[in-house]
Amino acid sequence: MCQFFSRTGQQHDRERKLVPLKALVNQQIFTLSKRVHVTFPDYVYEALDRWADKQGRSTANLIAFLVETALLEAQQKGEVPPGPEDPKSDK
Repeated sequence: MCQFFSRTGQQHDRERKLVPLKALVNQQIFTLSKRVHVTFPDYVYEALDRWADKQGRSTANLIAFLVETALLEAQQKGEVPPGPEDPKSDK
């Protein structure tokens, strides 16, 4: 059993379930995420930080969600052609 604390300080218990890496790769669940460095003006970052805090998530997680959502919307509008490996493309 693993204990962790949320951003609000609440304690939670979570069981860790270990799955062999090979099983994840074979099921195509395992994907690598790319990391990028982005610079925001202070007022933009502070607003994103407040928004993320209100949702109980990290700022980086909120930014990743917003970028992914914007990309999916742009693909649906035909502004970005879907690639062969887009996991959420409808085509």
